Amino acid sequence: MVNPEITTGWVCIASSGPTVSEKEIKPEWLVDMASSYDPEFYTATMWPEHNRTEPMGHVMALKSAVENGITKLFAVLKPNLALIEVNKEGKLCFCSIEPRPNFAKSGKMYLAALGLTDTPDSTGTTALKFSAQGVTPRGVPMQWAGSYVEKRDNDFFNLLTHAKELNKQFQHIKSMTHDMTKQFSVTNAPTSEPMNMDINVITSDFRFSFSQRDGFLDPVASAALTSALAQSSPLLSRITFLHVADPHAAQFDGFKPGLRTGRRIGERFEVKASPSHTPPELTDMDSGTVFSWGELSQILGRMTQQQANEVLQGLMLLAVAEDIIRIGFHGIAAEAETDPSAHPNGEDVARGWHQTAKDADKAGERVLLAPVVFDVKGGGDYADLDAMAYHLVNKLPEAYRDDPRLVVLVGGELLRAHKQAYIKPGQVRDKDQRMKIADMPVMTNQNMPRNYFAITFLENMMVITEENSERVNATDVNDSKAWAMRYYRHSGYSLGEPKAYAAFDAISIAK
Repeated sequence: MVNPEITTGWVCIASSGPTVSEKEIKPEWLVDMASSYDPEFYTATMWPEHNRTEPMGHVMALKSAVENGITKLFAVLKPNLALIEVNKEGKLCFCSIEPRPNFAKSGKMYLAALGLTDTPDSTGTTALKFSAQGVTPRGVPMQWAGSYVEKRDNDFFNLLTHAKELNKQFQHIKSMTHDMTKQFSVTNAPTSEPMNMDINVITSDFRFSFSQRDGFLDPVASAALTSALAQSSPLLSRITFLHVADPHAAQFDGFKPGLRTGRRIGERFEVKASPSHTPPELTDMDSGTVFSWGELSQILGRMTQQQANEVLQGLMLLAVAEDIIRIGFHGIAAEAETDPSAHPNGEDVARGWHQTAKDADKAGERVLLAPVVFDVKGGGDYADLDAMAYHLVNKLPEAYRDDPRLVVLVGGELLRAHKQAYIKPGQVRDKDQRMKIADMPVMTNQNMPRNYFAITFLENMMVITEENSERVNATDVNDSKAWAMRYYRHSGYSLGEPKAYAAFDAISIAK
């Protein structure tokens, strides 16, 4: 099914000066956020009332402007179907910024996330409103904000109706799961009034929305958890999550290119599939987030049971999603016991995607082992990322070199060095104007190695989990006066086709 792009025009999400709660938004914060924002480096997600529960879209671009002496921050937003439906009911119509100083040690203020609310703290923000009247030619982004609304043809709304039906089906499955898990309380009746509940009561009655009381994840619950993790990151939403019954069986991937159609006289025409088959390396993975009782009191003060469940589950999902990406790019081997102090990026937790490709390419034909220097002044091996990407493309098997699915994966420090040298300052880049390297899309993430550079299909990157191995629970850690959420599974990383991955193994950046 076609996925129509829905984006807003420029909407005001914050204004400098005193706020309703008598705080102050400084003009330089808004200017910094506009100049530093880059969705290719880190995309701000929109959250309802700032709660990390169900994501409602992303911020695609920022700019600042001064109007009547007041500095304003404007954004182009990409809402998802959930936000559109809620907004049509007159809810979550305003934006509330989440500025983060010295984001990723950049020294600048950055928009880390965007809250959606009915009670904005900043003055002068645009009221969001969705409309569905009229016609606009295909291929033109739909504007959804304020009083300016571009129009779509009936085909678009047929697609939207189909998407609504799919969403209803998912909500029905989710509702069945919720009924099964008795999520919110021992009486199975969520409280809607704010209460100053005892933390012991909240934690003893905490339930994951996708888990039964004992924490074992059946196939439906496992699928719900996987979906939630995939939605938490633009990167995770495009890689492959696979559950397997036999952790030792080779995984077959049949997407190898080649002609499959023809004819023979007197017999059927056929071509052997010859799929790649990679035995996965699965290992025990145990994720845990521990809160002291004091921290819980500050986080959950005056929340209902349902609100507390949503906040705590959101924190856990975010932590697990970050670790999946971090270990996938940094992982070298699965040691019997891990040491997060010595290996802060999970190098000893599991063998990640890059290491998997490296182990499958002992001769270094695609994972290039010789160290290279990136110097935009021309004093190293490469002066721009385009030349590096073209070099890697030529290392792939010929059948993959022109595949439109190829994506350039690049670490943040390497990408910034390239942009500072070759991208015009202040240039706005949104989804339709996104920078490309060697005419290929670019994907970056704050959990990649800072000098990482590779080319592959995102679908080629796999997270494999053994069926019936997942378990989640929340429990007291009495000896430590703390409370913990835990997620255990037998899992690992793999590449569907290792030969469809090319990378530099060691890159240094000239200063």
